Amino acid sequence: MSDLRQILSQGRKRIGLLVGAGAPMSLWVNEAGELVSEGGRSLMPGVEALTTQAIEGLVGQQRVAAEAIRAELGADANIESILTRIRLLQQALGAAQVNGLDSEGYKALGAEVCRKIGEVVGAPLGSVRISVCEAVESVT
Repeated sequence: MSDLRQILSQGRKRIGLLVGAGAPMSLWVNEAGELVSEGGRSLMPGVEALTTQAIEGLVGQQRVAAEAIRAELGADANIESILTRIRLLQQALGAAQVNGLDSEGYKALGAEVCRKIGEVVGAPLGSVRISVCEAVESVT
């Protein structure tokens, strides 16, 4: 770790960092969106929480259809598998209806689910800037 700090502090080497998908879960913010070390919530939710938030954000027949797909897919259902099923139904149905929606209904449902995902993961970072060293320290 000290070697990494030394390299970063010199500012002469080009360096790239691969940040995993779970990185936003390791950053905690308070209700004002400010970084905190404890007592807040993760900047972005994991896949399970994202799935729940996206589905619960739907209304009417769209929510009924999405919840039916989630139940049909079982315990392993997540937002990716639900969207895959929505897109399959959009392509296959035409005028026929499944769970109260036809092909156009599933097209609209897919777009709405994507919009809900964007609302959840589009967390504002505010004006707080953290250095690479601080980010590395926060996850080690």
